[in-house]
Amino acid sequence: MPDLVDAAAAALARGDLAAAEEQARSALADGTSLPALLTLAQALAWQGRGTEADAVLAQVDPAGLADDELIAWALPRAANQFWMLDQPERATAFLRAIRGRLSSAVTIDALLCTFAMNAGGPQRALEIAESVLSCDHAEDRAVGWAAAAAGLSAARMGRFDQVDGLAARAGAAGHPGVLRFTLAYGQITARLMTGDIGAADAVAEGLVCDTGPSRAIALVLRADIALARGALDEAVEALREAAPALSTTGYSWGPLAWMLLAQAHAQQGRAVDAAKALSRAESRHGLKSMLFAPELTLARAWTAAARRDPRRGADRQCVR
Repeated sequence: MPDLVDAAAAALARGDLAAAEEQARSALADGTSLPALLTLAQALAWQGRGTEADAVLAQVDPAGLADDELIAWALPRAANQFWMLDQPERATAFLRAIRGRLSSAVTIDALLCTFAMNAGGPQRALEIAESVLSCDHAEDRAVGWAAAAAGLSAARMGRFDQVDGLAARAGAAGHPGVLRFTLAYGQITARLMTGDIGAADAVAEGLVCDTGPSRAIALVLRADIALARGALDEAVEALREAAPALSTTGYSWGPLAWMLLAQAHAQQGRAVDAAKALSRAESRHGLKSMLFAPELTLARAWTAAARRDPRRGADRQCVR
């Protein structure tokens, strides 16, 4: 069984979610194991199967867990609540309650850092990340989360010179999984904002996946670059695949995909298609995707422009 658990964890780390699920289930067939349960729950959650993941995590009684086990259980449960179950307030409250039971809360703070970033607080995320990254006893997982969130937050705030160093630190922590998209998006954003589209393409090339949510997220990042390049047909093709695929999950990337699709259609002059994509973006947008509120504003402005409605165009959206 230990070999299966290790294999499942390795598959999860490289983003092979189907293999991680299969191997974790095989390990559990030989007897209950907390590491196998946690790996299975994360594999399910990262596939967008939040209800199933929550049921797996509910099998664990936290009362009998040591601090390190409590952290290992609480982190995926809170993350699943925040994204896949679309309960960000509940997830934050749960994580803070767990934090109060621990002698060291560095790893909990690292996930709270990610929550703060996604909720539209990049400055707060950077502050939390700084405390995590300056801690001598922060475990690799905490370093990975904090550095990845800090890198994207720095990029969104225009601190482009900080991004690559934070991405390198996140990568060196050795816990990639879906974090690789967060740190890559920070690097892509920094390169696009400084006019180096070729370098942004180079970052995105390393994200290619064959199937599942990972493929869809990679397509969103590539579409963002295509939009910056003016390759509207390329962006639309990618987003027409990615947006519906992500709609069945709770990833914050899902609303972003619809926002970018609205922008692309509007720039093509396809006002009706832009309005449909915008409607889907607005219906899916919430606290967990507040980081992308500027993209929603741009989607509204471009859609208004495509409708030839100057009263709701770019100037008005900027005022909002």
